[in-house]
Amino acid sequence: MPLNFLTNLFKPKFQELNYEDYQACRSFYQTKYPELTKLLIGEDDQDVICNRNIDDPRFNTNIDKFIGFIDEMNWGDSGAGPWLLALNILYTYTNGDEEFSHKYVVEFRGDFLEKNFKESTRISAGEINKWIENKRKGERIVH
Repeated sequence: MPLNFLTNLFKPKFQELNYEDYQACRSFYQTKYPELTKLLIGEDDQDVICNRNIDDPRFNTNIDKFIGFIDEMNWGDSGAGPWLLALNILYTYTNGDEEFSHKYVVEFRGDFLEKNFKESTRISAGEINKWIENKRKGERIVH
């Protein structure tokens, strides 16, 4: 019963887009939401955009999953989704510095991603770069 109910409820959306086809989903969201085009590693001059109106947690932000063990990025709590988003923001903005990303992921998540659960959010590239620069200098940032 629950599976049939869910299948019928989401059938129009599944017919519109094959959610199992990652590239098709990516193309769909990039066309519909060009501001969410995934940033490349080292592309640290663009803001991070998180769009709460998109239900697919693989495409609700312009940060791609380069490292980490799950696919779903989110924000607004202290769970695995915000952890993965924080990890990949740091990885993107540090030009792929995996050691730095893992070292500071929890702190970055706390400073930027554990609030605004029900809201879309934007983190400026300037704030992120300053945060990273201060961490590399050994300074603590308080928001």
